[in-house]
Amino acid sequence: MVDLRPTVSLAGSSGVAYTYWVFPIDWVGSSEPGNYVFAKLGEPSGWAIVYVGETDNFKSRLSAHRSNQEIMRFAPTHVLAHVNGSSVNRYLEERDLIEALLPPANKQS
Repeated sequence: MVDLRPTVSLAGSSGVAYTYWVFPIDWVGSSEPGNYVFAKLGEPSGWAIVYVGETDNFKSRLSAHRSNQEIMRFAPTHVLAHVNGSSVNRYLEERDLIEALLPPANKQS
């Protein structure tokens, strides 16, 4: 069976392009590990990246982030996600994307 879920490609500062599946903001997630992005559709048709993260369990991490006012004040409309089983690779991808995309909710005060 073919998965027809839309995908988006995000480029890190290294030049590597990462492919993410697009889910609505209320996506519950699975218990799988991976990288994720909170985003909203920008003008004219691009993505405005709000937050980039990594987790060993989408379901528990996404649930916690939905109550995070620092993330939700940017009104994300979608979660972009892909499974990534390696904790080292998840961390490196997260850093690569944060450096390139400068998501406002990742900024440390």
